[in-house]
Amino acid sequence: MKNRGHKLLRQKGLGILREILPKQKIQEFLCLEYPKERKRALTGVLYSGLLIWAHIYRSISSVDELIELGVGQIKKVYEIKGRLISKQSFSQRSKVLPWRIGKRIYEYLLGVASQINLGGQDLFRDIYLVKLLDSTIFDVAARLIGVMASKPSRRPQAGKTKKGQVKLKTIFNWTGRLPELIQLKRGLSGELAGVKGMVRKAVKKAQAVILVFDLGFFCYEFLNWLINQGIYFVSRIKANTRYQVIKKLGRNDWLVKIGISAKYQVSLIVRLVRVKEKRRWYYYITNLMDPKEIKPRDIRLLYRYRWQIEIFFKELKYVLNIRKIFFYNPDGVKWQIYMALSTYVLGRILIAQSACRHQVAPEQISFPRAMTAVRIWLVHNATKIFCTKPRVQMVHELLDQIYEFAYLKKRPKRLREIEGSLPTEDGKDVA
Repeated sequence: MKNRGHKLLRQKGLGILREILPKQKIQEFLCLEYPKERKRALTGVLYSGLLIWAHIYRSISSVDELIELGVGQIKKVYEIKGRLISKQSFSQRSKVLPWRIGKRIYEYLLGVASQINLGGQDLFRDIYLVKLLDSTIFDVAARLIGVMASKPSRRPQAGKTKKGQVKLKTIFNWTGRLPELIQLKRGLSGELAGVKGMVRKAVKKAQAVILVFDLGFFCYEFLNWLINQGIYFVSRIKANTRYQVIKKLGRNDWLVKIGISAKYQVSLIVRLVRVKEKRRWYYYITNLMDPKEIKPRDIRLLYRYRWQIEIFFKELKYVLNIRKIFFYNPDGVKWQIYMALSTYVLGRILIAQSACRHQVAPEQISFPRAMTAVRIWLVHNATKIFCTKPRVQMVHELLDQIYEFAYLKKRPKRLREIEGSLPTEDGKDVA
């Protein structure tokens, strides 16, 4: 019975997802990263499947619960008795299996998603591809403080921190709503560490890219590097930034020189625009110099797109519950983060397929509601998931349930506000 259980565990993952993530692909990644892979009960197929299962369920907060729900379902279906996988073997497997396998799975799913219409806006002005840059922090176990150190608390009474932190830097594709490139760093690392390499990869194939970021990446040296690389950017300007006006381009629109505070400071010429909205003035800098093609209202609109990456971080933390990392080694932490990102991309693929099946716009299907629909479907069809050959009808049932549960008759309010600010064909603003 135990040998039979081990054989079944080698064959099973999340069977329902095999049409999107075939078992052969995971085995190929195993051979590339770990050629001496031995046939054990807990292979990379089941390992990745269980971690995706954990983030879909969201309520799983420990390895024990994951093994009870995931492996427990296989034991129910095939009437296997005894304990096949222990908590210790699961945690030990995160040290043996290279985390780069999870990275390859994530990159493969990105490639699948890039071939599907995921909705979102088209190119800005039919020329520029908008990419968003930001970072977020996840708390990890206290024993990893020396490996993934966290910043000291700003509150004196708080004392020393009891947790480590890992920083996730992301370049987000606004058009496809996908995290194109990610980078995992220690919590103490600066915002600009390794960002140039990410940006260079992101704009390698694209011709005209607008990079949108907040004040965390505002640095004269970084802005100068972007200008030299021919990359357009939009960012807010710090309140204490000194500048010299060179030319007035229009109302609330100037050509200025920044970096004049110190003698050896990097100085560069940029465009400064000012936009008033709801009795408040917003100041932005950019190297999009043509005031006739890109107006101050367009600069404000581009910066508002940056909110999409904040929504992505929120969905990653609260919808997929990546806040609860239940590994105590760096490789396990990376495994779980990459599997959470893979789950997010899988969710976007299912939403796009459901929207295509029912002839609606993908942005009218809510991601949190869609993941709730997937979670409910998994609960009611647990015995059908771990099957050798999942039928196409099962996938169609899932796509229908996503549409019924997550379809929004009206477009999201935030998206309607952005679309209301888009310029019309004659160049006048709608709002």
